[in-house]
Amino acid sequence: MSLRYSREKGYALVSVLFLIVILFVIGTIVMTNVTNSQGMVNVSGDIVAAQADGEAKLMIRLSEAKAAILALKNEVDEDEEEEITLEMVERAAAPFVDPGSAVTDEDKLLYTGIVSAKGQSGSITQTLQKKIEVTLYYEPEEPSEGGGTGGYAVVSQGELNLNKTTTVKGNIYAVGNLNRNEANIIGDVVRPGSNETNTLTPSHVNVVTIIAYKKVEADNKNSEGSHLKDSLGNIDISDLEVNNSDSFDQTVIFNDVTLHSGASLEVNGDLLINGDLQMETDSMINISGNLYVFGEMKTTGKTQIHSNQLIVDSEAKWGDSNSGLNDTTLSVGYIYVSGNVISKGRVQLNSDQVWFGSDANLGESGKFTEVIIFGDMYIRNNMNIYGRLIAKNIYVGSNSNGNLNGSCQFKLYSEYIAIGGGSSATYAELTGYLYSNNRVNINSYLNINALESGSEQEEDRPTKILFDEKNMIIR
Repeated sequence: MSLRYSREKGYALVSVLFLIVILFVIGTIVMTNVTNSQGMVNVSGDIVAAQADGEAKLMIRLSEAKAAILALKNEVDEDEEEEITLEMVERAAAPFVDPGSAVTDEDKLLYTGIVSAKGQSGSITQTLQKKIEVTLYYEPEEPSEGGGTGGYAVVSQGELNLNKTTTVKGNIYAVGNLNRNEANIIGDVVRPGSNETNTLTPSHVNVVTIIAYKKVEADNKNSEGSHLKDSLGNIDISDLEVNNSDSFDQTVIFNDVTLHSGASLEVNGDLLINGDLQMETDSMINISGNLYVFGEMKTTGKTQIHSNQLIVDSEAKWGDSNSGLNDTTLSVGYIYVSGNVISKGRVQLNSDQVWFGSDANLGESGKFTEVIIFGDMYIRNNMNIYGRLIAKNIYVGSNSNGNLNGSCQFKLYSEYIAIGGGSSATYAELTGYLYSNNRVNINSYLNINALESGSEQEEDRPTKILFDEKNMIIR
C-alpha cells in the first residue's frame, strides 16, 4: 500500500508541475500579445498623428504657393502692358514645389507641379503630396469691329470658302485661301500683309485655352454635388414619382425622379438625384438651391425648371419636336452637362453661362428648332445646329456644323466652321460674327450681317490665373 501511495503522490506532483508549466507558457503568450498589441496601437497612433501633421504642413505650403502665384495678377493689373507668363508662374512656384516636378505646356498655357510635406510622430514619417495645376487664360473682348461698313462679319485664321448665294454685310478676313465663289461682300476684304484700307486687323482668339479653362471651372462645380452627396452619408435612397404636386422644406436626395404630366415639385434647398430625371409635358420644378442629376436628364413637352444651378453628370435630352413651340425652359443661373446634349423643338435657357462637356446637337434637320440662350455657351467638342439660334458668345472646341433658319444672332468662336442657311425661298439671316482658327465654309442661302462698329479689341494677353489642387497622395 505504501508503494502505491508513493507512486500516486509522484504522479500528482508531476501533474502539478506540468500544469504550472502550461500556465506559465500561456501567461507568457498572453503577455507577449498584450505587449505587441500595445505596440501596434502606439504605431497606429503614430501613423494617424504623422498624417495629421503632414496634412497641416501641406495645407500651409499649398496656401503659400497659391498666394505667391495669384499675386502675379496684381503685378499685371498695375502694369497694363505686361502679361502673365508660364515663366513667371514657374518662378513664383519654385520655392514650394518638389524639384524636377514642374511641367509647362505653352499650347494650353498650363503649369503643373507637385507640392509635398512630411509629417512625423515618434518613429513614423508620412509624406503627403498634392499636384497643382495653374492655367493662364483671358476673357476675349468684343471682336475687332474695324471701320467703314460696320465691322467684321467673318474671320478665318485659315481658309475661307463662301457661296454665291451668300451676302456678307461687313468686313471679312482670311489668312489662307479665300474662295469668294461670286458671293456678295459689302465691306472690306482684309488679307495679311495686303490691307489697303484703314480696317483694323482682327486679333487672334485662343479658343482651345478658353475651353480648357472653362472645363476646369465646370468640373469644380460638378464636384460640389459629389461632395454634397457624400456628406449625406450612407442612407437609403428611394425613387420619387410625382403625379400631382410635392414639396420638401430641406435638401433631399432620391434615386430616379419622374414628374408626370402636369406635376410640380418644390424644394427649399438642394435636390440631388442619384439616378435619372424625367419630366413630362406641363411639369415644373422649383428649387431654392441647386439641382444635381447624376444620371440622365430627359424632358418632353412643355417643361420648366427654376434653380440656382443645374448640374447634369451625364447626358441631357431636352424638348420634343412634335410638341409645338413651347418645350423646355430652364431658368437657371448656371448649367453644366458633362455628356452629350440633344435639344428638339423650342428650348430656352435663361442662364448666364452654359457648359456642355461633349457634343451639342441642337435641333433636327427638316424640323422646327429654336434655341435661345440669354448668356454665353461653351461646348467642349462639336456643335451641330439645325434651326434658329440666339445667344451671346458661343465657344466650340472643335467643329461647328449645320444649317441656320430664320433670324439668328450670336458670336461664334470655333476651331472649324461649316454653316449654311435655309433655301432659295427662305434665306437664313445671322447678325453676329463668325471666327475660326482653321477654316470657315459658308454654305448656301445664308446672309451674314456684322454687328455695329465698336472699339478696338484688346490684345489677347493672358491676364487671369486659375489655381487648382488635385487628389492627395500619401507615401
